[in-house]
Amino acid sequence: MDFNKTAFEIHNQFRAFAFREYQMPVYREWSILKTQITYQKSTLKVGTLVEETDTYFLLAGVDFNVKLLKDYYPKLWDACKTGNFAQFQRALPFIDQINLRNSQGWCALVIAAYHGHLDIVKALIQHGAQINSTNYKGTTALMYALSHYEMHQNDSVFKYLISCGADTAMQDAHGKNVRDYIAEKGLEILLNNVDA
Repeated sequence: MDFNKTAFEIHNQFRAFAFREYQMPVYREWSILKTQITYQKSTLKVGTLVEETDTYFLLAGVDFNVKLLKDYYPKLWDACKTGNFAQFQRALPFIDQINLRNSQGWCALVIAAYHGHLDIVKALIQHGAQINSTNYKGTTALMYALSHYEMHQNDSVFKYLISCGADTAMQDAHGKNVRDYIAEKGLEILLNNVDA
């Protein structure tokens, strides 16, 4: 990024490169979610870091300072994958779209369900995650919880999603629902959870 520009030009550079499905602009190892022009006159050398907080970097432009808002979504998604609840809790206050998908089409609930992190699944649902979240191919969080069970024989997330009202009739791009996958994989023991 070229910071030897006006605040408006810096803002537009970031907008041009911010497309979550392909790339997000990066500054000091942080993905940048968006920028804000402060209309506070710059008094420092162009491109100088004026201030850093938990939420933003403040940079000097040719005319005005510009806030680069830190993107906490990758931190949230990583915590959902690794099960790092402390990291999850640190990222959550900075998340305003809990169901936002990553470049692979997975939202936080799908990631946490696939990796079997029940504490994070519960917290996501408490914070408004859609119980019937899907990826771009229609694979539901419940189907991913089934995959986790298949790999690890841990049905806690699967049972929890069922208890929260996950829709077992939702079909993916292959026209299959979770019951179809249960039967196909010979995991009929889980049908007790579905039929309960």
